[in-house]
Amino acid sequence: MSQLPIPWSGRHPLDEHDDDSFRLLGRLVDACGGLKEAAYLLDVAPSVLSHALRRRDRHPFREEWVTRLLEKAGRSDQGRLVCQEYIAHKASLCGLEVQRKRPLSPEEKLDALRESIRRNLGPELAAALLREAYE
Repeated sequence: MSQLPIPWSGRHPLDEHDDDSFRLLGRLVDACGGLKEAAYLLDVAPSVLSHALRRRDRHPFREEWVTRLLEKAGRSDQGRLVCQEYIAHKASLCGLEVQRKRPLSPEEKLDALRESIRRNLGPELAAALLREAYE
């Protein structure tokens, strides 16, 4: 019995996707204000974050960091675009597609506004405000 040689390039088939993920993580760090700002947010040394982004040994990129980076980066318009790109990339790895929400119609916006007023102002103040608005 002979064993056939297995072609091995040294790279895992998902490494290409992994490269894209780390490229997008680097853009998330930039959207958070840079390496030092992101490291402060994550409560790690900048060198630890830098090594994790470059996938160096003994410096894994922790999953809980992604949530914090997405939250911080999502506060700016440019960062929100990077967040959307990152999430779309991760969804595509699972065979999913991110779809934009359809815009609300004027009636739906008005209903949402009324509900928000009732929820946040209390029933008495909300009723008075809505009564005044419709007079």
